[in-house]
Amino acid sequence: MKKLLASLLCIAMITVYMPAAVWADDGKTAENLPAAVDGVVTLDKDYKVSNLDPTLTYDLKGHTLTYYGKESIEIEKGQILTFKDSTASPGQIGNGKIVFIQKESLVKGDIHPTTGGTVNAFNIQIESPNSVFFPAGDAAAVNVDSCKVSAGCYCVGTNAGKTENAGVKITLTNSTFVAQNAVFDNCPVMLNVEGSLKVDNCKITGERQGVLVRAGEAEINNSTVINTGEYSDGNKYDDSNWGSGNEVPVAAIVVGSHNGNYLDDAIVTVIDTVIESQKDGIPAIYVDANEKYSSDLVLTGIKTQIDGEIVKKDQQQADITITGGTFSDTSAEAYVPKGTELKKNGETGKYELAPAGDAVAQVGNAGYKDLQEAINRAGENDTVRLLQDYRADEAITVAESKSIVLELNGKKLTLGGQENYQDDEITSAGYSSGMINKGTLTIQNGEIIVDGEKYGIVNTGALTIASDARISDNASSYAGYKLVVNFGGKVVTSGELTSLANDGLMTFGGTVNITGGKISAMYWKDGSNAGSSLTIFNRGYDNNSEGANVTISGGTLESAAFAASTNNLYSGGEKASNLTITGGTLFSKHTTAVYWPSAGVLTIGDEESGNGPSITSANGSAIEICSGTLNVYGGTLNGGTEMSDADSIETSQAWVDAFRENSGSSGIGDAITVIARRGGGYVTAPVNVNIVGGQFNSSQNYGIRYMDCNLATEAKPLEQNVSVKITGGDFSGKLAPVDAEFMQIKEQKFISGGTFSGDLPEKYLSEGMDTYGRANGKFTVAKKTPQGQIPVIDPTPGYEWVQDENGNYVEQKIPTPPATVQKPEIIVDDGAKAELSSLGTTATITVEEGYELVDVTLNGVSLGKVTTVTGLKTGDKLVITTQKKLTDEEKDLIEAVESAAIDASTVLGDGYIRVNWTTAGTTEMDYYEIYRSTERDGDYGDTPYFTTKHGRLSGWYKNTKELEKGTCYYYKVRGVKEINGEKYSTPWSDIGYRTYKEIGKGVRNTTIRAWSSAGKGYIRVQWRKSAGYRVDYYEVYRTAKRGSWEDAAYFKTKEGGMSGWDKNTKELKKGTRYYYKVRGVRELDGKKVYTRWSTLAYRIAQ
Repeated sequence: MKKLLASLLCIAMITVYMPAAVWADDGKTAENLPAAVDGVVTLDKDYKVSNLDPTLTYDLKGHTLTYYGKESIEIEKGQILTFKDSTASPGQIGNGKIVFIQKESLVKGDIHPTTGGTVNAFNIQIESPNSVFFPAGDAAAVNVDSCKVSAGCYCVGTNAGKTENAGVKITLTNSTFVAQNAVFDNCPVMLNVEGSLKVDNCKITGERQGVLVRAGEAEINNSTVINTGEYSDGNKYDDSNWGSGNEVPVAAIVVGSHNGNYLDDAIVTVIDTVIESQKDGIPAIYVDANEKYSSDLVLTGIKTQIDGEIVKKDQQQADITITGGTFSDTSAEAYVPKGTELKKNGETGKYELAPAGDAVAQVGNAGYKDLQEAINRAGENDTVRLLQDYRADEAITVAESKSIVLELNGKKLTLGGQENYQDDEITSAGYSSGMINKGTLTIQNGEIIVDGEKYGIVNTGALTIASDARISDNASSYAGYKLVVNFGGKVVTSGELTSLANDGLMTFGGTVNITGGKISAMYWKDGSNAGSSLTIFNRGYDNNSEGANVTISGGTLESAAFAASTNNLYSGGEKASNLTITGGTLFSKHTTAVYWPSAGVLTIGDEESGNGPSITSANGSAIEICSGTLNVYGGTLNGGTEMSDADSIETSQAWVDAFRENSGSSGIGDAITVIARRGGGYVTAPVNVNIVGGQFNSSQNYGIRYMDCNLATEAKPLEQNVSVKITGGDFSGKLAPVDAEFMQIKEQKFISGGTFSGDLPEKYLSEGMDTYGRANGKFTVAKKTPQGQIPVIDPTPGYEWVQDENGNYVEQKIPTPPATVQKPEIIVDDGAKAELSSLGTTATITVEEGYELVDVTLNGVSLGKVTTVTGLKTGDKLVITTQKKLTDEEKDLIEAVESAAIDASTVLGDGYIRVNWTTAGTTEMDYYEIYRSTERDGDYGDTPYFTTKHGRLSGWYKNTKELEKGTCYYYKVRGVKEINGEKYSTPWSDIGYRTYKEIGKGVRNTTIRAWSSAGKGYIRVQWRKSAGYRVDYYEVYRTAKRGSWEDAAYFKTKEGGMSGWDKNTKELKKGTRYYYKVRGVRELDGKKVYTRWSTLAYRIAQ
């Protein structure tokens, strides 16, 4: 046994590393293929072989590989055999070709991938008198791209003879498959085992069937399937048992199996594909089934076209669904959805799908009476269009496999039904909702109304709410329902979400992007019955699961309670939820706008640009944080904008004690409220506050307030890392810009930058920092400078640093320097004048009666017809252009000229190109300008090629100069008329063009018609040539024997002309038939050029 294995191993090594043997037709070794390099055999010429290594890649390089093997090329598990032509471009069928020359049909086909084996064919041609690809077994794969495959039986087929042959994977793209043989018994593509067949952008032509799917699942997309109708036994199996293989009814596509044990249902989806039966009486589609296995055919896509009958034999197990396409007859009518009718197109004669009058929704051209059915039938990225206001009495569901657009079409969709959604990661009660999206759903252009007490939309997939979409409810009292609930999915909204008595959007993990629109939840009864716009939790509603990632870049969030919030118990942990707000407007009416008690990161503003949102609370703080991280880079934060003087609350021991003992938001009214080391779970994460920029305003309290609850009365110290840093921003508050009186001494020096409405205690300033008073009464924190040195910060624009009597630097307004009189240059036309201001910076223009302003330019740039120019300075050049006012008649004449259309054409003549034109209307011009170019869109020059001396409504110009043979010349024409001293032009004519050809060629192509008449003693020969090219004279030849002519002309005329004649009176013999032919002669460059011979004229002499 060991010896046997050793021998096999040696043979395997030789197979891999030695060149493959090549065999002639007689079986003798002829030569070897080139050796493989990195697993690739590259052909340098045509070869003939009897075996191939199934582990290599064969690059045909435009050559032909002829295979004479008597056995199939078998590809076993893990082996990959690839054929390609690297000389072909991507998507192109190359010249490289494989030709199979088997004496007898191979049961396994020419190429036979078995379980786990793969064959690839890219950019080549394959020819076989038998069958080419025959995969068998689990994961046996055939991949064909950009190829042309021609076979006598099957291009691609399977064998249902063994159950272990199932599990194949066939992918055909951008290719052509043709099956042809002498008896027309063939089928290019057959799948009859459990497996998958995917066809995309292919053309498949067969004579018995085009595609046959007796078992397995197939998808045919953007392709053409043709049955030529050549096979004559078309009706044999209509009412009898089917045979094996393709011994089934004849059609372009056959689906299912009337009998036989094919061990799997047949499922076929056809998308945007042409299915054509080219012979009358042969169906385009034939579907059947048996009691064991069903068949299912779906035809969809507006580009689908069926030429031929659709036949369904089995009425129980076979199913056909048609949601798109055009049809040659009405056989499709039985399979369209309810709500769809078939209409004949008067122009094409084809039948098309159209929504019926009672349809409520439309997908493609198909109508539906039920919205859920329309969604279920929609294909990838299809649009489901609502046709009328609709109430769904059952919950709407979008399956996980779906990707659709719900086009509300300006209509209202009322969610009247509901379904209880139970989330796998949250063990609490289910979420009864009117719509559940598990797939990819875009909602646009209309309104969804959530009717009754329930959640609106539950999302676990990808949900997009467009800017023209609105979702609302009709609730009258608060019950905690949300318009949108996201369970780990993705939500992107720029639409409007308005809840009358509940909340806007809630997310459990996943991602939410709010880019615009509005989320409104303004209902308020009390603190426990109030609407919130955005609520953020971790995926599992705990601190152990994955957090949500939420961004707000635009739009408005308005609420009675929180505009945005997290929860200390359900939004934190090591993978906490995060919120980034770079734009938009957030507003809370009754409490804090953004409440952040959890471990994640809250980011306000864009770090790079410094721009940010507007966050406002009418009766609370703009932001309140007691756990996690707050980074502020920009934006405007307003606290307590509707608070009164009575709401001004200084930080006190009582407040610190209250925060230690209680949870939740205070709504105290600051721009930012920071509370550290509170009780409960707030200390499980650090507090990090980093303020770089932004505006922070409080009408009654502090710009920023910091409280450390470890300073509460008799408080047991709690461990929590706390870091508060202010390096920028503008802070103002009625009580003070900053309050940190209840801050531990070691943490107090936290401000190193920013501007403040009042001076700051030194203990708040970081080491080496100081405050500097500004002209506007504010104070800026910057690096402390030694006594007598100018501060390192720039002064307020228009101010400078000066020392006061104590030696301290203060801002002082910079004195305005005396004005300098400017002296711009001004050029004025007749009829106008310009007056400069005292400083020469402003010019006032007036125009005299009888003139009008045409243009004013400053330094060559037009300002239009302005009468005042400001900002002038020395060196400027102001030019004022005027003209005399036009009369009404002159204005009408100008309008007639500038609207006159010119129709131009060209004629090629003998040594010239003539340009003809006609001007519409009745207005004659002074003259016309003709411009010429050798490129249609090229340079026609700044000056006309030719200018006429007249301006009549029609004219012509004969171009005889500067013409080169073979060059195409382009001409355009315009008329010009001078009115009141100004030139006005018509629009350009359309472009006429002509290629200048060689004169000699024109002469040689000139034809002549000749005829004759006879009288006593003479025969008259007459002729007339075709127009176009002149001749200098004519030669007349005569003979009495047809076909035998003298070398010299019998007669020559003295001149040319369009026609001529010769009266032959000499050398005539009575009763003899004489034949005449004529040709024109022209001398060009010293050589004679001849026209074509005339028609033959003959006459019997009298």
